[in-house]
Parts: sequence; structure tokens; C-alpha cells
Amino acid sequence: MSGVSPLAEAGGSVLYALAVAAVVLLGAVSVDRLTRVLFAVMVLVFALLMALLLPQMAPDRLSTGPVTPGLYFSALPVLFTAFGFHAVR
Repeated sequence: MSGVSPLAEAGGSVLYALAVAAVVLLGAVSVDRLTRVLFAVMVLVFALLMALLLPQMAPDRLSTGPVTPGLYFSALPVLFTAFGFHAVR
């Protein structure tokens, strides 16, 4: 980011670290509550994006596969991220 000074960028990192540390210092219950709130916000944003993008969808494009079969491998990073890095109770 060319317009942001290194001091301002470092200040943002310090503020973020202090905010996370404050939540952690309050205990596991506060971390659990914050995680629940952030997950709920993520679900709401996803629903909003789907509602806004659904009118732009072209159903005929969903029925066609990639041009070459090798392009199926391009979906692997998404699959690993979606199903590999989730919390299991």
C-alpha cells in the first residue's frame, strides 16, 4: 500500500493484537461468544451476497463443465480450504 506509512500500518497491527489479546484475557467464554458473532456475521454476509448475485446468474453456464478436464484440479484449493480448515467440536 503506497499511500499508508509504515508507522500507520504497524499501529493498525498493534491495535488489532491488543483487541484480540483483550478478548483472550477475558476468558474462553468471551472467545467463544466472539467466534459465534463473527460466524453469524459471515453467514449473513454470505446470504446477502447470494441474494445480490443470484439475479446475475446464468443457469446455462452451470450445466457446462470446464474446457479441459485438467481444469477440475483448479477447484482443489477451494475444496481444501472449505473442508480442511474448519473447527470440529
